[in-house]
Amino acid sequence: VTVAIAVIGTTLSCMNTAVRVTCGMGEDLELPKYLSFISKHGTPHTALWTLVIVSCIIAAIGVRSVVGLTGITLASNFGTFVLYGLTCVWTIVAFKNRSDFKLLKHGIIPVLGVIANVIMLAAIIYLYSIGNADSKTEAKICFYMCGAWAIMSFLYVAVGTVSKTYDMK
Repeated sequence: VTVAIAVIGTTLSCMNTAVRVTCGMGEDLELPKYLSFISKHGTPHTALWTLVIVSCIIAAIGVRSVVGLTGITLASNFGTFVLYGLTCVWTIVAFKNRSDFKLLKHGIIPVLGVIANVIMLAAIIYLYSIGNADSKTEAKICFYMCGAWAIMSFLYVAVGTVSKTYDMK
């Protein structure tokens, strides 16, 4: 019961954060503008419903089997390690020429973060590639989901960059 309560609480917390971040990114035009709409009650309802639909699609894969659920969990971990690694890279890029650059804070720690995340990504790939048939299926689900997400993200950024370039002219 306590595990179920913890899972529900964590899910609600993550969804609330994701909705607010998605809405903010819509306001900054980093995501489609429709995601930034706020209802008269102050709720980012379009971002909320978009994330509910995406979550339901992902859940539809997870409820079919333990292998599917584990594959989704693995994809979540894989994506988190990529995100954290990229955050470290962007910290280095953002601060390297600034006057308030601190070697430890903006150089050494982010480099160690990149190394740690690359090691964790390599561990996921290695451990799941040598595992049993279920582990290999879970890894395939992970890599298909992460690959699809990466392709969609790349296309969105590429198309968005082109349209922003033409908007500036």
